[in-house]
Amino acid sequence: VESEHELTYVWNYLNSTSDTIYPVIDQNTTFEVTATNNNGCTTTKSYTVRSKPYPVLEFNHQEAICRGEKAVIVVSGAIDYEWQDGTTGNSFIDEPQNSTTYTVTGTTRGCSTTASTNVKVWSLPNVTISDKMRRNTTSCLIFCRYVKFCDVMCSGGTYGIMV
Repeated sequence: VESEHELTYVWNYLNSTSDTIYPVIDQNTTFEVTATNNNGCTTTKSYTVRSKPYPVLEFNHQEAICRGEKAVIVVSGAIDYEWQDGTTGNSFIDEPQNSTTYTVTGTTRGCSTTASTNVKVWSLPNVTISDKMRRNTTSCLIFCRYVKFCDVMCSGGTYGIMV
């Protein structure tokens, strides 16, 4: 009876000649090993390892909101989800006061991926109406055309203001 120490091995994985391999795979892979004894007799065995892919998480949300608005973040790509605060589900609702990073772990068939996304929170505009506008008007409409510039249309005239 021969002992295992009298065998030599050749694997199709990196042409390894060890009796044991520790492969790193990211797709279904068939491993094949050929064992040869001192007499030159060979046996070949193969085994297919099925890879479970890690989930690829994708976010769907507004990248920027105004202070006081709700951030609704929806994630897809896995079966189960857990957010940084321990809540579960594929959506997360928050009303952040400042720009915030949200982190979620998605799990499918035992494989997990953690991903993060950011929501920028814009400050509310600070509108100041001058004394001239207060004296000459009774009602005004404010139209903001740009991020920091608004038109104030009043019965006494139209004024541009910086916000």
